[in-house]
Amino acid sequence: KFDRKKNLYTFTDEKYNYTYYPNGSLYEKCEHNEQAKLHGHCETYLLDSDQIISFGNFKDGQRHGIWTWTFPN
Repeated sequence: KFDRKKNLYTFTDEKYNYTYYPNGSLYEKCEHNEQAKLHGHCETYLLDSDQIISFGNFKDGQRHGIWTWTFPN
């Protein structure tokens, strides 16, 4: 599914929501619950790289706890 607002593609399986950049590389991988709300660990990746640029947890669709962001040189 294409999200016009974010200019990204999304895919959902039984456990994860995957979001992809237009070039096909992974943008975000987040766990969700049975109600399709974000719930659990979530990671965001740098364009054209496997480098994680942010990670943290969601609880019932809301950010929960400490989130960490990294900035490449």
